[in-house]
Amino acid sequence: MLHPQWQVRKWGLDDLPKSKYLNKSVALQKYANASNWARLWVLEKYGGVYLDTDIEIVRPLDDLLQFPSFVGFEVNHFDWEGCINNAVFGSIKNHWFVTEMRQQLEEEFDGSEDAHLSSPHLTTRVLKRHGLVKYGRTSLKGVEIFPIEYFYPFGWHETFRVQRVTPQTRTIHWYGRSWLTHSEERKNFKSQAVEYLHKILWEKYLRKKMQNESQLSSLRA
Repeated sequence: MLHPQWQVRKWGLDDLPKSKYLNKSVALQKYANASNWARLWVLEKYGGVYLDTDIEIVRPLDDLLQFPSFVGFEVNHFDWEGCINNAVFGSIKNHWFVTEMRQQLEEEFDGSEDAHLSSPHLTTRVLKRHGLVKYGRTSLKGVEIFPIEYFYPFGWHETFRVQRVTPQTRTIHWYGRSWLTHSEERKNFKSQAVEYLHKILWEKYLRKKMQNESQLSSLRA
């Protein structure tokens, strides 16, 4: 079991304060937007590591706790407006980056926007404003920014391949696509089915890999 000493908590509406943005996003069934706001409020108040519910942890995250805050690139080209995602987002409480993102989200949006605007696009804009100038591992004012292989070895527009997982990979984002409307989700059913099959292949690969690593450790012992 990974992170046996960690406290894992699922946050729901009853755990969050009243918020005009949150209320509207829920009323509109824009649940991805509700999550965009909630993760910022929780990290700002308590600190910790936020994960989208479609994130799978494949290697421990403990060594990342040395950084006051961390996020990762989702695509490996810098020019894309939303090249950095916060579906995996670690921070100490009251970190300037989290606070600035929450404040800007509340100033610019009301909960009805397309979800990518108040999550990866917002994350990317804030970091670029503070001096991020290129793709790659970067330390910026107490924020550690990791390349794609750490958290997003394949993108939302790509098909998963086991070869994309490297020794640096800590998580896989399976892209549950909660930002889609019901009609868009139905149109996307075929690709979701294909993705599900790839996840089954990954789980089989992961089990085999873990068994091989365990056998290797036994031989070394």
